[in-house]
Amino acid sequence: KDTLDFGALQDEIGRIQIEAIKNSGVKNIVFLSSQGAHDILHTGTVKGLGRQEIRLNELAPEVNVLSLRPEAFMENNIESLKLFNTIASPLRPEISSGLIATEDIAIFAAEKLDKLDFKGKTHQDLLGNREYTQTEATQIIGKAIGRPKLEYVQYSYEDYKNKLLSVGMSESRADMITERYKAINEGYFNNSVRDEITTTPTSLEYFAATVLQPMFAK
Repeated sequence: KDTLDFGALQDEIGRIQIEAIKNSGVKNIVFLSSQGAHDILHTGTVKGLGRQEIRLNELAPEVNVLSLRPEAFMENNIESLKLFNTIASPLRPEISSGLIATEDIAIFAAEKLDKLDFKGKTHQDLLGNREYTQTEATQIIGKAIGRPKLEYVQYSYEDYKNKLLSVGMSESRADMITERYKAINEGYFNNSVRDEITTTPTSLEYFAATVLQPMFAK
C-alpha cells in the first residue's frame, strides 16, 4: 500500500515472475487475472494484470498459459463493511455485475492444474453464479447479518479516493482502484459471456450466510 507507483510495482513483480518461469522450465501456468484485463488503458489496477497476460502470452510456444479472469471477489465486501460500515463504492447503485467466491476460483484453478487440459495461450472468464445490482447485493448482505435496513452508499470518485488515503493507502494505488470503478461505470468491463463454464456455483446469499454472518451479525 506504500508504493509511489502501483503500476510500476505490478510490472516489476510481473517481470520477476516471467524470469522465474523461464529459469524453472515450467510448462503449464494458471494465472489469476481479472475481468477487464482485455483493456490495459482504462481499468485501473487491472491494467497491470492485462500487461502480465501479454508477457505470459509471449512465452515460448511450448509453455501453456491459462489466464483466469474472475469477477470481483465476494470477500471484498468484508473490507467494505469494516471501512464504511456498509457496502459502498463509486459504482452506480443500478450497475449489475457478477460476484465470485474466491473458493470457486481456487477449485477451478486446482482442477485445471490437475487435468492440464489447456493448451496454448488462452483465458477463461469466471463470472460468479449471477449478476447483482449494488442495491440488491447490499440487501442480501444486510438480511444475512441482521441489518435488513442496510443501504448501499455511492461515493463520488474523489470522496472514495480520499477515504482510501485516510486509512494509509498510497495515492497511486488509491487512484488506480478508483479508476477501476470508473471503468466499470463506463462499460469498459463488459467483454464476457455467461455460460455453463463461466458460471460458478456459490451464490451471494450462501456466502453472506456462511462467511459474513458469523463476522458481522449483530
